[in-house]
Amino acid sequence: MGAFEEIKKLALGTAQFGLDYGVSNRLWIIPEADVFEILKLAAASGIDTLDTAQAYGTSEAVIGEFVKTSGLQFRIVTKLKDVAGEDTEASLRSSSAKTGSGRL
Repeated sequence: MGAFEEIKKLALGTAQFGLDYGVSNRLWIIPEADVFEILKLAAASGIDTLDTAQAYGTSEAVIGEFVKTSGLQFRIVTKLKDVAGEDTEASLRSSSAKTGSGRL
């Protein structure tokens, strides 16, 4: 693709990694060990992007712990909580630190 990276068409949503989320969710928050297995399988399947948010409870922290312990990396798409303009950078840096993405 020249100067552009290949664009993947699938991202993994992570709301259940940190919240009791989903209409048919019977597991509540997915246990960390299961999250790690899901993320390993996602990486092995070529999924390189995770969709998360500060409002997803502990999702960002669980992703960060996986990145730290596994050495695997993902592109992280996160949504910020409602913050004032001057607090946006600090909010982004907080999410970056939690997820282990290391970049903004």
